[in-house]
Amino acid sequence: SSHGTLTNEQLTVIRDGVKVVEPRKVPYVLTSDAREGRVPDSAIALHKLLDWFERLPSSRKVLILDMCHSGIAGKSQLSPEQASLLKSAKGVNYVPLEDSSAAIVLASCPMGSSSFEDDGLQNSVYTHYLLKGMTAGDMNADGAVTISEAHNYAIDKTRAYTWEHKQYRQVPTTYSKILGRDPIVVSGRPRQPGIPTVFSYASVNQGVEVFVDGAYKGMLPKGIQLSPGK
Repeated sequence: SSHGTLTNEQLTVIRDGVKVVEPRKVPYVLTSDAREGRVPDSAIALHKLLDWFERLPSSRKVLILDMCHSGIAGKSQLSPEQASLLKSAKGVNYVPLEDSSAAIVLASCPMGSSSFEDDGLQNSVYTHYLLKGMTAGDMNADGAVTISEAHNYAIDKTRAYTWEHKQYRQVPTTYSKILGRDPIVVSGRPRQPGIPTVFSYASVNQGVEVFVDGAYKGMLPKGIQLSPGK
């Protein structure tokens, strides 16, 4: 398992012909051999990991990051009320499936938030529900579960579980580039046209409530099931 941390580094920029040194936060993935006090030398810069992922030649790829994104020197920053939880803490037109492509990064929580493991689940909360979603998450009822549908299943389950057991709302997120349909099928196969769905994980839509013909359908960021139009 790994954690994330944000380090304070200096960025030199040229502004109006003047060299200016500015502080910046740089996210790192802390692996088991990362060393406190030597994060830039012993951990993996998140931007380098994502650059490597983007360069992979596959047209269908997914990267799953189940870790905190809020740590400082390898430990999660939690409010005083959450201190006792520290031990468990760790975003088109139709295209045929065969012509679709996707680069998807799934994250168990947004940057600056915390992710949890749970002894009762014997796993991290997000991974537990992501795995369940790979068989139970067919949101559009077409017979196949895509990685996006599995992630969508895990969002509500993770948020509800962490609020009930940790008094903290852990909200998984994703960063994706998909052409056409999500082509990464994790179980089943499409047997029929799927019912309409709308997805959005953009931060600008955080908390946006979706209504159709005056009826409440759900709150973003997530995927929402709709009834076919007439």
